[in-house]
Amino acid sequence: MSKSKPNLSRKKVCIQDERVKWDFEQHDRYQAFSSELMKLAIGAIAVMGFLVTLVFKDASSDFAELRSNVLFWYTAKSAALCLGVSCASALCHKYLASDGMHHHLRAIKLLIWAEENPGPQSIEPWTREQWEAEIETDEEIRNRRFKWSGYALNVSAFFFGSGVLLIIGSLWFAVPKPDGQTQGSPSSKQL
Repeated sequence: MSKSKPNLSRKKVCIQDERVKWDFEQHDRYQAFSSELMKLAIGAIAVMGFLVTLVFKDASSDFAELRSNVLFWYTAKSAALCLGVSCASALCHKYLASDGMHHHLRAIKLLIWAEENPGPQSIEPWTREQWEAEIETDEEIRNRRFKWSGYALNVSAFFFGSGVLLIIGSLWFAVPKPDGQTQGSPSSKQL
């Protein structure tokens, strides 16, 4: 019959500040960077909404001819998609990094508990080997979460950069050429 996992929430385990201070500072910096990426991506999505509002404002608008510009719509939709993926990846990073930090602190708590109870005796409700296996499991989960959170942060940054470049591309299609046509729209000479 397997015993239940130990519940350390009711046990007093003192984690000294210098043991985890750097970990929390690093975690906070990554979380702040991820938050900024997400804020910028949401702001860029708002810029895309403003551009689309200009296009559909009224038929006499300077941007009305963009309604039929296929390249504008491809770049605008691609930009919105990239920025949405950037936001989702930033949220994924925040979750994975926080969960990794949970397992990091749990492993530290288990290590301190094991240090305070040395010897081959069992530490209720498990034996010493079971505690060590649980510590290793938490460390493996922590390492996996931190690795995947790093991937999510990289994906978020890549898609944010791609979205911004696509917004610039869609703005390029919206800028009028000297002859009054917009970039990417057929000129009267081609017709």
